Amino acid sequence: MEDFFEEEREWNIMQLQKKAILRILKFNSFKNTTNNDSTAFDKQLVWKVLIYDTYAKEIINSLIRIEKIHTHNITLFLDLESKRDTIRNVAAIYLIKPCKESIGYVIRDLKNKLYDRIFVNFLSPCPDNLLEYFAIESGRIEAQNAIAQIFCHYLNYSTITSRLFTLNLPDAYASFYRFHELNEDISSYINAIAGGLFMFLKTNSLYPYIRFYKLDLVAQKVATSLRQFYDKAAREEDRAIDFSSSKRPLLLLLNRSIDIHTMLHHPWKCISLLHDIFGIHGGKIEVPLEKDKNVVYDFDWLTDTFLQKHELMNYPDAAATMYTEYNNFKQHQDTMIKKDEDTTTAKLIEVMDQLPEITEKRSRLEANTNLMHILYDHIKKRGYYQLNDIELQIMASKHVSSTVISFNHQ
Repeated sequence: MEDFFEEEREWNIMQLQKKAILRILKFNSFKNTTNNDSTAFDKQLVWKVLIYDTYAKEIINSLIRIEKIHTHNITLFLDLESKRDTIRNVAAIYLIKPCKESIGYVIRDLKNKLYDRIFVNFLSPCPDNLLEYFAIESGRIEAQNAIAQIFCHYLNYSTITSRLFTLNLPDAYASFYRFHELNEDISSYINAIAGGLFMFLKTNSLYPYIRFYKLDLVAQKVATSLRQFYDKAAREEDRAIDFSSSKRPLLLLLNRSIDIHTMLHHPWKCISLLHDIFGIHGGKIEVPLEKDKNVVYDFDWLTDTFLQKHELMNYPDAAATMYTEYNNFKQHQDTMIKKDEDTTTAKLIEVMDQLPEITEKRSRLEANTNLMHILYDHIKKRGYYQLNDIELQIMASKHVSSTVISFNHQ
């Protein structure tokens, strides 16, 4: 699907998921929401609190910074499972996974009358039996009038960068084959994979051609489940899906076993190195330092132009470009703040007006520079250069040099 995104230069999967989240914060208004727009609910209930579970928290953290959420009148961010006090005259927006446990916490809040009105948003379509459970329990405590909205979304996946996402299925490969060894039913696991893929595709309005090896029964089941999800969504929305677009991407379902070297390969792309060595979780990169101390780099992946431009570059090229940009920026900054005989009041005012933007840009560049330095130390320590060379020779079926073999023994 990468070629599809290459053609559509402005296509950004992180931006599209963020747009869906912001729509929730606007009470699911489908207008072009800006800070100046307001819905009927906005006029009645200005202040809002956002209540989320662990799954929603991880999704939001990778998309939106806290200070940006405040611009949508969100005053508090509260964990679903935490003990919370009563707050009057606010709208409580819930963003949760559709499960009995999470719904139970919402019912508990309704029973305790913590908020005047609540807006319930499920990360994925809620099964009918759970919706029925929610309706019965809220009716039993006579709290149905406090429920302003119930919406189901297609957001149960996490975007890592503008082009990468994860289905939040840790140890998926090992877990899948453990099911085989124990002769357990893997249908629920296959449905989780298909459901996650469908939610990503649905949020991005993608209707791909699905191809797979016919003898691969697992891929066949995933493809079948995907088609069933599309059919169900079409029935619920009472409209046919348009499969006639000439820009439909190709979704190729392959068994990881035929591509197992990908999991063992030491990548050389900048973003791959960061993810492989440190890991990227919720938009944050946690870097271990000496004496058991860690430093967390919290990048805004939607606005950091350096990461956007260089995430798919090889590390040496990305590092060289970064140093060039940093030096150019320093020279530009020195020119702007240099005081000479020609300095005028108007020029000083112009410099002062640009100071916040300059400070923010410098902070970003310094963070990127520091991270590249630390990344280089880990590359050198682990012998990534040599490992990458070995693996490329092996994958290309070339003769492996004696020097490489000697390094491998070491």
